[in-house]
This record gives sequence, C-alpha cells and structure tokens, in this order.
Amino acid sequence: MKRLPSVRQKIKFVFALMLVLNLLIGGALVYYYHTLLQTFTTELSDIVAVLDGVAKERLNAGVTVVQEQLQWGQWFLWAAILSAALLGLFVAGWVYRHVSRPMERVIQVADDLSSGLDLPISVEASEQETRQILIALRVMQESLKEQLAANELSTQHVRESLQYARKIQHSLLPKAEHRLAEDHFIWWEPRDEVGGDMFWQQQSPEGSLMAVLDSTGHGVPGAFLSMLGVSALHHIVKNRNRANPATVLRDLNRHLKTSLNQQQQQSEAQASDDGMDVGLCFFDQENNHITFAGAKMSLIVLRAGEAQVLKGDKVSVGYRGCSVNQAYTTHGWRCEPGDVFYLLSDGLTDQIGHHKGKRLPFGNKRLKRLLQHIHQQPFADQLIAIQAALTAHQGAEPRRDDVTVFGFGVGHFRTPQVKAIPAEDRRARWLNAI
Repeated sequence: MKRLPSVRQKIKFVFALMLVLNLLIGGALVYYYHTLLQTFTTELSDIVAVLDGVAKERLNAGVTVVQEQLQWGQWFLWAAILSAALLGLFVAGWVYRHVSRPMERVIQVADDLSSGLDLPISVEASEQETRQILIALRVMQESLKEQLAANELSTQHVRESLQYARKIQHSLLPKAEHRLAEDHFIWWEPRDEVGGDMFWQQQSPEGSLMAVLDSTGHGVPGAFLSMLGVSALHHIVKNRNRANPATVLRDLNRHLKTSLNQQQQQSEAQASDDGMDVGLCFFDQENNHITFAGAKMSLIVLRAGEAQVLKGDKVSVGYRGCSVNQAYTTHGWRCEPGDVFYLLSDGLTDQIGHHKGKRLPFGNKRLKRLLQHIHQQPFADQLIAIQAALTAHQGAEPRRDDVTVFGFGVGHFRTPQVKAIPAEDRRARWLNAI
C-alpha cells in the first residue's frame, strides 16, 4: 500500500511544472520585448538618417534615452522572471517541509500500523500538528492491541467450547460395536464444529431401528436441537413398539412440541418454531423386511441397478405448523438379494457447485446416477465415491449445510462384490457417471 513516493513525486512534479512554465512564458515575453526593441531602434535609425542639423542631434539624444529605458525594462523583466522562479522554489521547499514531509511521516506510520500492531510508533516530531497526529495513532495502536488480545482470548474460549461440544455430540452417535451388524457406511460431517445432523440406531432382538435427523439450522443451535431429538428417540423406543417407525415419528413430534413449548401462546419474539426432518426405518431380521416412515425425508432403494424411492410425508416434526396429532405414513419393503438402502439429509443434494459451466445444486438426479453406478461396490468404496463426487461438484463453493449419508445392505442379501479395480480408475468412473 506504499503511498509515500506518489505523494512526494506529485508535489515535486507540480512545482517543477510551475517552474518550467514560468521560465518558458518569461522567456517568450523577453524575446518578444527584445524583438520590439530592435524593431523600434531600426525604424528610428531610418528616420534619423534622413534628418540633418539640430533636429537630427535632438532626435539622436531622444533615441538614446528611450533605448536605455527599454534596456532597463528588459533587465527588470528578467529580474521579475527569476524572482518568480526563486519564489516558486521557496514555496516548494516550504510546502515540502511543513506539508509533504509531515504527511509522509504520518502515512509511513499508518502503513507500518497496517502491516502489524507490534511495530513501535515514535511520537517525536518538530511540528505540533504532526506530533498530535502521531500521538493519536499511538493511542489507537495500543487500544487496538488490547481489543485484539481480548478478542483472541474470547475466540479461543469459543473454539475450546465448540471442540468440547463436538466431543459431546459425537459421544451421542452410535458406537461402532453397537451399529448395524450388516454391511454399511456412515458419513457424518457437520459444516461447523457441531451441527444439526445426527444419525441414530438401536439394536434389539427383533431387528434394527435406524434414523437420520436433520434439524433446523446448523452450528450450535442445530446441535442443541439434534441432541434433543436423539434423547427423545431413546426415551420413546424404551419399552415401546420399535417395529413401527410411523408411531415413533408421531411420538417424536409430540415430544418436541412439548419440550419446546410450542403449544403455548407466546409472543413472536419468544416463540420457538423449530423442528427437524427425520427418516426412520426398521429392519426385521427374521422376516427380511424393511419398514420406513419419513418426515420430509425419503429412503432410496437400489434394486437390480434401478433406484426406487420410498417417499416420506411432506411434514416435518416439531414445528409450530405441525399438528400435535400429526400421523405419518408407513412404507414396507420386502428385501431381496442385492438390495441396498440409502438414508441421507439434504446437505448433499442441496450443495451448490458447478456442472458443465452452470452453478447448480448437486441434486437428486445426479445422486441417483451415482448410486446406480456404485451400489455394488464395497461400502467403504461407496463412501469414498460419494465424498469424491461432492468435492468435485462443490469446487471452490463454500459448504452450505451439514452432510449425513447412511448406506446399508442386508446380510446375505448383498450381491457378491465386483472384481477389485484400482482406486484412481474407480474415482474416474464415478465422476464420469454423474
């Protein structure tokens, strides 16, 4: 940002230009004056040549006097021009000393201050105004350093609190040893340290109950709500019918509305209008059957290379506009060998990126094409493929939301894995497929 040379150079340029113009104009005036003097002398000489006697002598005397006066006028004009030039130099020197140099000093200090607050600022200056400005800058520097130190301390406290909150939220996720016994993968990635997405699972002798929750917002508010939802699920399924996801969603809706006091009349400033989208499915191991219910979240099923969608209801849970007696739809699915299931929040499909020169969300169509291409791969490779596809699509765009993707197959119903392909070749095929 160095502006000092430009200030000094502009001042020098202006006064140099003034000096040159002064000399040029003065020189032109002197030349014009000298030409008039010569013309006048020549014409008088011609007149004197034709005279004689006393008139000639008297005219010669007059011409001599006029020539002397004209020469004195020429010297006076030169003196005026040189005086103007010297006055210009004096003014330039005064401006440089009392305006330009103090300005340079202040701007230099400001430049140093902008490059870092640790540089010392000297307040020594002969000019009173400059000294006052430098003192003010010194005070501002110390004040900014104090504020930055306080902000850094506050930021550090917030950062440590968020990191600890992440540990707490992470501790509520199903432990690896308690997760679905069948083949599966889970991608849980909050946009910030904590987020509004959660996945949940509970094993029982009857089967496995699995859920993905996408709460209002993200960050700390979303994390509070998602942890409230997980806690509510634990409470709801305890000693109750786990095999009916629609009933669990109905009870979850009631629990959230009660916990958030959304049934009470409150002012707009105090009113809570929060909730979550939920996908909940139960796998009956004995009968090889999936039961699904969704609140604005669907279950994607891949069978024989075709993607089918078990659509959830277009009503979330917990929001003020949702009835306390809201009922949800149950979907059943008889499992066959090779069926693969995907339950995910909208953080992946809503992510903005660039595709064929257009700025678009990832979208459900692109997701289905990708799943059709990779669903027979090992689940670890499927996770890598989905992450690589989102990264390639997102590019330089910022992450918009939390991302959760839960994919699973059903024991011996999984088809044999395809022949191993080098990782780079697989990644290239995945990206080309979408």
